[in-house]
Amino acid sequence: MRDESEYMVVAKKYAVEAKLAMMLELYGEQLAEKEGWRDLSGMEAIHLYVMNKHHWPLEQIRTMSTNHLRGVLAVEMQGWTLPAQHPARIGLSTL
Repeated sequence: MRDESEYMVVAKKYAVEAKLAMMLELYGEQLAEKEGWRDLSGMEAIHLYVMNKHHWPLEQIRTMSTNHLRGVLAVEMQGWTLPAQHPARIGLSTL
């Protein structure tokens, strides 16, 4: 069994992964709003954007990890931040 400090490292790793996944979802929400895709969730907007940009099959995009999608969108997301008053900031601060 690991000691407490090792579990803290593992917990922090998964908290960072969850925060990054949430940020991608929120970026997708803003992307959907910008593009006028009112009926799409954040990840659906991410998938549609990547499909339109790279002409990759949607089925392939849906299998990509959030880490891979963030890499694909690195240029677009560069400098992007969540607006200060966004309600998701409270949830993100708990991660």
